[in-house]
Amino acid sequence: MSRMMEDFIIWLTSEFGFFTLPDELAFPSSAMPNKKNPCILELARARSGRVFSSLAQLSMVCKAAPSGYVRDLQETKPPLIEAFETVKDTLKIVRIVIENLQENRDRIESSMEQSIIALDIAERIVEETRVPFRLAHKLVGEMVKRSIKHGKSFKSLREEELREISIHVLGIDISSLLLNILDRKKEDLVSLRVSKGSGSQSSDLKMLSDRERLLEDYYSRFEKMVQEDRDARKTLEKNIAEIVEGFSLS
Repeated sequence: MSRMMEDFIIWLTSEFGFFTLPDELAFPSSAMPNKKNPCILELARARSGRVFSSLAQLSMVCKAAPSGYVRDLQETKPPLIEAFETVKDTLKIVRIVIENLQENRDRIESSMEQSIIALDIAERIVEETRVPFRLAHKLVGEMVKRSIKHGKSFKSLREEELREISIHVLGIDISSLLLNILDRKKEDLVSLRVSKGSGSQSSDLKMLSDRERLLEDYYSRFEKMVQEDRDARKTLEKNIAEIVEGFSLS
């Protein structure tokens, strides 16, 4: 969670501007009227330090304890409870922030370099020409180098430039194929990926679905454990009451 908060804090800056934090969840700067401080995210990031300190405390308590139960372990409860309470309270407010973040999609897309699909293009070349990946890798690398050298976008390379590069690297002219690949949308190229976790929409949707089912399973098991704990407490209280009721000082 700390790393995620760090990402959001960076993405909220004017340099990135990927997200906008609603005024209701931001704090004003004491000096700069134009600045919105993501204090909730910063505090959530800092709170991870409290959890790690609890972990350190637990480790120090257990480091010299012998096997089996010893009274030292009684001191493990306070840091453990504090860690759980810190995480629980932090998650509540972080959830509110994330649910209300405003996504600046145009800004995100405009910040992407055209060469972000370089690997996808190399894989398409391998698929459609059957050349070794090392050559496709070198070919696309030369295309990126040419676009940077001439200060142009990756996808604006002319046919004659692509012909020159492909003949130099592969010994054959595949400029028409390269133009066809470059004309495709980034989303279409990514969607051709089929392996698990590849980044395609179908893969992402499946991972989300799998995790939702996993969370539901965990929640069901957690509810069962809570109910078992409540039942055990009731049984304990009943047994104590029966013992106390039958106990006599006379």
